Amino acid sequence: MAASLNPISIVALIGFVILTGVIVNNGIVLIDYINKAREDGLTIREAVVAGAKTRARPVIMTALTTIIALIPLAIGLGSSGDLMQPLAIVSIGGLLYATAMSLIMVPAFYVIAFWKKDREEQKLVREKINRSKLEDEQHAGANA
Repeated sequence: MAASLNPISIVALIGFVILTGVIVNNGIVLIDYINKAREDGLTIREAVVAGAKTRARPVIMTALTTIIALIPLAIGLGSSGDLMQPLAIVSIGGLLYATAMSLIMVPAFYVIAFWKKDREEQKLVREKINRSKLEDEQHAGANA
């Protein structure tokens, strides 16, 4: 709001509330996709890359359509332009920032948060594979 030289008003605060819902929704959809990819057997890095690539277009398109729709309101056109202009300014600025952050920071924080758990899971998988190889070799040696 300071960049547009408009004071913070109740209407601008309503824009913040709306923006919070959109940001949280984008984050939930991205994390859900990443979790499903991990359940399908991808490593944390592969799942995050796949999730970010797959969800980038819908997130960007949603943000762009909202921003384009709010431009006339942000300029102050229309009969209620002066009243609703702060909401549009907050929403446009917030969507630009939040879209970039949700596509960059959410995957980065996901990797940071689950990196240790992923390494432990990979270690368990390697140990299981090594045990099964050892059992196969022992079984083959006993049959010979």
